[in-house]
Amino acid sequence: MSDQLNDSFEFPIVAENPGESVTVLGPYALPVTATAQGSSKLEMMVVNESKIQTSSIQATAIIDIEIDDGLEKIYADIEERLPQLMKAIKREREKLRNTIKELDARRKMKKAQMLDNDALKARVAAKEDRIKALESELKKLLQDVDQLQKELCEATEAQDANIEGQCITLKQCMEVPDEHEHLFLKNLSSDTFESLIAPLLERKAVKCLSVCSTYLKQDCVHYFSLLLANNLTLHCLWLTHETIDDEGVKILAHSLKNNKTLMFLSLDFNYSITAKSCQSLADLLCANRTLHSLSLSHTTINIFGARILVRSLEFNDILKWLVLDEQHRVSFPGVSSLCLFKDINPQSF
Repeated sequence: MSDQLNDSFEFPIVAENPGESVTVLGPYALPVTATAQGSSKLEMMVVNESKIQTSSIQATAIIDIEIDDGLEKIYADIEERLPQLMKAIKREREKLRNTIKELDARRKMKKAQMLDNDALKARVAAKEDRIKALESELKKLLQDVDQLQKELCEATEAQDANIEGQCITLKQCMEVPDEHEHLFLKNLSSDTFESLIAPLLERKAVKCLSVCSTYLKQDCVHYFSLLLANNLTLHCLWLTHETIDDEGVKILAHSLKNNKTLMFLSLDFNYSITAKSCQSLADLLCANRTLHSLSLSHTTINIFGARILVRSLEFNDILKWLVLDEQHRVSFPGVSSLCLFKDINPQSF
């Protein structure tokens, strides 16, 4: 039977007509074509099974080879692209790591800013409270100063002597009681002032002298300066309202260098005083050791003269107040109205 399977086999089949071709299932359920022979039996020739199997195996092998070639190409392509992919992945990871670091830094910075803002708000609030307290203290101090000024005016009112007029005589001047500490000379001629000043300064009770609207000629200033050089009683001197000019200031400043008692000097409202006399005043500040206050408001001193005066404070540790015009506020920032304090650093100008 095996021989029949290898080559051919025959089995009876009934056909309607001899020689008619019919299709039957052969071994292994393979369709084969047989030819009916005779009316009762057909002899069917079956295709060799081994050839069919060989063809199938060959086809399968070809498919496997093609699959292997395709896989090799895929593997080769993957191996070729893998380094690039790994680099790309590494770059993306680095970018992501940097982004995380940046976000973390921003978060910390924002937190620090919030803390700084809170601290700043606390400091501002503390300073505002301090300002309110200082304003309250200042208000109280101003009230106290006003009260003291009233008391001082009441206490000194009886001790002040006013001498005014072009026709005042020496006799009238001498009639002024000796106990007066404050003398006010106003609207006098230069000659009248020169005739009165010596006997007035001889009074030991006189502590303050105010000369107003009395223009002093150079000869008169020379004479007055000689009296001041050796005077041991006068503490305050006002020469105001067009009483002295640059030349007179130079003479006066030179005579006061060695004065031991004068503490206050006012040359206010003398518009004839300019920067020309500032160097003489600076020399006075460098030499004098008793003067506490020098007032030069409402003059024509410009910024150059003001700088000469301020720089002279470097050599003077006695002067407490240097009073200049409001126009110099911009040139000397941080200085309160009209006043330059002694603690200003002269090197900053």
